[in-house]
Amino acid sequence: MYKDYHLKNFNFKMIFYVLILFGVSYVAIRSATSGNTNAGLENKQVIGMAAGAFMILVLTFIDYHLYMKLFIPIHLMDLFLLLMVRLIGKTSKGAKRWIALTSSGSFTIQPSEFSKIMLILVMAAMMGLLAKKINKIWAILLILGVCATAWAFIYKQPDLSTTIVLIYLFVVMIYMAGISYKWILSTMAVVIPSGTVFIVMLLKGKIPESIIKPYQRNRILSFIYPQEFADQWYQQAYSIIAIGSGSLTGKGIGNDSYASVKTGNFLSEAQTDFILTIIGEEMGFIGCCAVVILLTLIVVECFITARRAIDLEGKLIAAGVGSLIAFQTLVNVAVATGMMCNTGIPLPFVSAGLSSLISMCCGVGLVLNVGMVRHEAVRTTHLVNKISPGVGDGIEVIQEVKEGSL
Repeated sequence: MYKDYHLKNFNFKMIFYVLILFGVSYVAIRSATSGNTNAGLENKQVIGMAAGAFMILVLTFIDYHLYMKLFIPIHLMDLFLLLMVRLIGKTSKGAKRWIALTSSGSFTIQPSEFSKIMLILVMAAMMGLLAKKINKIWAILLILGVCATAWAFIYKQPDLSTTIVLIYLFVVMIYMAGISYKWILSTMAVVIPSGTVFIVMLLKGKIPESIIKPYQRNRILSFIYPQEFADQWYQQAYSIIAIGSGSLTGKGIGNDSYASVKTGNFLSEAQTDFILTIIGEEMGFIGCCAVVILLTLIVVECFITARRAIDLEGKLIAAGVGSLIAFQTLVNVAVATGMMCNTGIPLPFVSAGLSSLISMCCGVGLVLNVGMVRHEAVRTTHLVNKISPGVGDGIEVIQEVKEGSL
């Protein structure tokens, strides 16, 4: 019943935005890694772009309702990959988040990045099945319990930032599924005071290491007390200097002046977490704005698709992907400009990292798929319009209201 695809519904604008970001990513990563041990990383990123483009093509034309039926195997696959990280994962800088695909370790995957997309599918399927019972406490706990299994694996890696992203997605999607405001207000009444108490205890050093690691605590405290935690804050301090020095139009792509923060090697992860710093220094305020605008346009297209979706599952998938891109963009920009503590969240489609890039492309493919699918009843509307122009317009509105797309 859900196999009526129309090429005219293909969102070419979203593809155009993604391709421009691919180009910006290549240029920025090449500049960020020139002359250091990561030189040539832009070529590896091209492989990720090709793989991402392939996934967009594949996922666009595989009916998303198939994933809704297979949400249990998808979740089990997610847990299996996260378990493999625990068993055979590669450790780097105190965190075990990657699985090496080659003996040299030059190619790795980060399952937690793909977990974001898989959990969006799992939550969309479960919330679709439980739509009429979404305000029942057992339904909320069931969805929460399923998601928490993946959250626990990721939190233990440790990867607090990704865990927060996944919890954020749960909150957004269950809100989109129609949860009562009574639940929202009740949750806020608990979370806000609890969060306040947590921050106070963190400042006093009374949070045990089993809950939050010392380096995570120091990152938070460095934002509050930058002078006392200069060793944690220095990257963001240099990032602010670099973006500011780029002024309106930047110092030029690939510049290697001694005044450059990049040349001075002051940013240890310029190609990933602080890629916006390179863009700001070399392409200026205009370059930064262009990247943020492109990402915003992609988010807008995701939510337009969600609004037009023929069912709740499609709405949740598109809104989930849009919320994911929006949240990661907001956090990455906030970190690079010193408005929040360092989190390690990449800039979608731009930061170096094959797993992040491919997973985001998977999300785009799913959103395009939601936009391509049309219900059989919509074809009836087109036939009525051909027979009697104008009559079908009213039928189409009625049908869309029944399908929940307005």
